[in-house]
Amino acid sequence: MMQENRNDKISTRNEFDNTVMEVNVLSQNHFHNIIKRSILLVILLAICSIIFMFSNQNSEKSDSTSDKIIYRVLDIITKNNDLSQQEYDELYMSVKILVRKTAHFTIYTLLGLFLMLVLNTININLKERILISWMIGIIYAIGDEIHQYFIPGRTPMMTDVIIDSIGVLCGILIVYFTSKILYIRKRKYDFPNI
Repeated sequence: MMQENRNDKISTRNEFDNTVMEVNVLSQNHFHNIIKRSILLVILLAICSIIFMFSNQNSEKSDSTSDKIIYRVLDIITKNNDLSQQEYDELYMSVKILVRKTAHFTIYTLLGLFLMLVLNTININLKERILISWMIGIIYAIGDEIHQYFIPGRTPMMTDVIIDSIGVLCGILIVYFTSKILYIRKRKYDFPNI
């Protein structure tokens, strides 16, 4: 009888210790999740600030910023080609469109990527995370174009909203597929016979 009572106390003590350890692990995970979310939010806000900063440039400053890249690309393309001024001007306009639209796509891909990463730190289902990330990205793209309406020499363009929205979706999909691949690799590592 005394032995049973002693075993019950040991068993209860072990259960208590296990519970305390589980609470400590959960607390540590919660703390790490808060830190991770905070860092991701800072990066996300930095991306939003960069988008705002570029949108806030008047047309002259915006063209000057783009021209630095455009002329480098043109130097590479036209290195061994003798182009007439008209051909050069046409090539300039084509490269300008390509550079500016690629910039839109790229920065909004980063926006979508970090929106999804931030929402991955919140306990909501995958479909909701994807939908919320995409909706926030689209709303930000629309707001960005509306903002440009009030900047001298800039005009809002629906094509930019579409390019930005596709960029956001690509960022979301990068996170989604990367997570899937990492999950599959982890399962194979944890369970090598699968």
